[in-house]
Amino acid sequence: MALIAADANPGLDDFFTVESLATFQGATAAIVLVVNTLGYLIGERFDKARKWVAFVLALGLEVVLALAADTSGVGPWVVAALNALLIFAAAMGINQGAEHLLGRGDRDRQAGLRFFRSWLR
Repeated sequence: MALIAADANPGLDDFFTVESLATFQGATAAIVLVVNTLGYLIGERFDKARKWVAFVLALGLEVVLALAADTSGVGPWVVAALNALLIFAAAMGINQGAEHLLGRGDRDRQAGLRFFRSWLR
């Protein structure tokens, strides 16, 4: 059993794709990545906005997916809203767990340079 595929050159399809962003795992990972990268780059000034940015991103992604659906009526919008809440909650849970596990006793914690910072501040 090979650990590396025969084609070891990563292509663009080996990262996020439009299809992967439409999945629960892809959307959740993308939101954690975007929010924490913005927070890391901007710093502590961004801390109070993290949860709202994550929520808006989740809602925006689901609105785009609902618009792309070829169905009419209120059903896709209700599902989009529920999915946005679920994605937001999952992203927040992943972030809080990682922040709790990785942020203890770290020198960077006092300096405010952590990638995973609480969204609940």
